[in-house]
Amino acid sequence: MEKAEKMQANDHEKKEPRPECRHYIMLIALFGILYAGVLNGFVMNEWTQKVIRNQYFPNHTKSFSGCSAVNSTETDDEDYKKVQKVTAQWQMIFSLAENIPTALVTLVLPSYTDSNGRKFLIIFSTAGMTAKSVIITSSVYFEGSLWYLFASNIVVGCTGSIFSLFSASFSMVADLTHTENERTIGIVVTDVFLLFSIVAASYCSGLFVETLELNFFKTSMIASAISVVVLLLTFVVKESHPSNKRNKRGSVLNTIKRMTDFYISKEFKGRRKAYIFLLLSFGMATIAGINRGSMETLYFLGKPFCWGPSKIGTFSTVRNAAQAFVGLCSVRVFQMCFSNATIGIISTLSNAMSYIIEGFATTTLMIYMVPLSGMFSFLVIPMIRSLMSSITTVDKQGAVFASVATIEVICTLAANLSQNAVYSFTMSFMNGFVFLMCAVISIINMLFMVGFKRAQREMDKKDDEDKTIGITVKNGD
Repeated sequence: MEKAEKMQANDHEKKEPRPECRHYIMLIALFGILYAGVLNGFVMNEWTQKVIRNQYFPNHTKSFSGCSAVNSTETDDEDYKKVQKVTAQWQMIFSLAENIPTALVTLVLPSYTDSNGRKFLIIFSTAGMTAKSVIITSSVYFEGSLWYLFASNIVVGCTGSIFSLFSASFSMVADLTHTENERTIGIVVTDVFLLFSIVAASYCSGLFVETLELNFFKTSMIASAISVVVLLLTFVVKESHPSNKRNKRGSVLNTIKRMTDFYISKEFKGRRKAYIFLLLSFGMATIAGINRGSMETLYFLGKPFCWGPSKIGTFSTVRNAAQAFVGLCSVRVFQMCFSNATIGIISTLSNAMSYIIEGFATTTLMIYMVPLSGMFSFLVIPMIRSLMSSITTVDKQGAVFASVATIEVICTLAANLSQNAVYSFTMSFMNGFVFLMCAVISIINMLFMVGFKRAQREMDKKDDEDKTIGITVKNGD
């Protein structure tokens, strides 16, 4: 009998999916599509400002930077501030166009990966991002209206944007890892690939546009070509969620219900508080960090820095590279000393400190203290993803990452709207005020992580009590 049970257990272990070469192609695809998206994001932001500048001040002959040059006048400064405000408003419009349909799509599609597999969503969302890149490139080439960029954001939103791709990718990581430490490392490595793509795109944006003088069109065309190649690669990626582990396909309402059950259902009574704290913490982390690059672009273009695309790209490269290298190298060391929740708390404090320095910075030396103080800030997101995945059963990984993707979209929309509005309102008296607001949000995030630690202790205590009762009942029998 024991021999039969061992054989059954061994058969079960054999059926557990393990990483293969075709699974690792997903990391390359993630790197490529995010690289292309960020590169085109820089193009879109800077080209939008150029279009608005030409629209409002077509006869402006000076270097239009709003910085204190010898011949700069008060009128020049006011003209520049007007362009900055209108640019920020267009960024809010683009954000609404992308994130409203994305929020609706992520309510449903990521959860369907539990029944249909992960690959279909990877291909679908990558196709949408490729379409956006191609539309941006065409708009720049034909000098089209900014409403074409608006349309490109609607297109990508209807396919779930990058958030659906993230959801499917991290569900794939959960499929292929079978212990908490394995899963944490898998998620951190995936996030590091994403961060490296941002580092590369940040550097190349200034290199292509300003240093190599490739202009906006050629830079955008490079991004679009990479997107097309990545789309073809996604067809090669191997499915990670085997058919024997999939759920039955349900209605849209049932799919949404599976996603919300973690936070409201009696089925998760012992874990609901932990899920809620983690989701709130993830939301705060998203609000604090998701729009940072766009805010820094506007911030550095104006006084007191007056940077061009090359310097902005260099700084973004240094900041993101510091997070990626330190995050990847420190996670194993941290895990030897701290729990994942404690690592998340350390990360939020690092993030808050970097924002405070950035908000008050007035010199290049001071602004380069931001990457140093924020080198651990990257870790909070993968820690939360790992914690949520580790307390969730195999058949509900798609649903839990769907809830994460939904809150990520909503918080991205909130961040874009609020931070662009705050920047427009406060730039007349303090350009860096928006970063101080993000520092406060990071502190709130830390408090939610502390709340999760307490909920986790209660959850572990209850699990120990249940095990003790089970052993007592078994011995009594």
